[in-house]
Amino acid sequence: MIGTILVILLILVLVVYCIVVTIGMIRGMKKTEHYERAFDDIKAMANTAYEQMKEVDTLGAFEADDDVGQTFDEIKRLVDELNNYITENINA
Repeated sequence: MIGTILVILLILVLVVYCIVVTIGMIRGMKKTEHYERAFDDIKAMANTAYEQMKEVDTLGAFEADDDVGQTFDEIKRLVDELNNYITENINA
């Protein structure tokens, strides 16, 4: 009698534990999906910025010898680095 009660109690504890773990996993998966969507959006924006910076640079709109040109070159370098990082680490 006591053995049966203990087995039933153990089964109930295991069922509750499984439910709690499953709920935690579902929440974790939802967070992961949210971050993946956000990262995909950031990746798309970085690629767009990279392409626009390349296009502006090919037009020669900025001279490298003035302050605007130096700032443009620095921004372009940063966008290049971000694009390379995304390409190497995410698309691999």
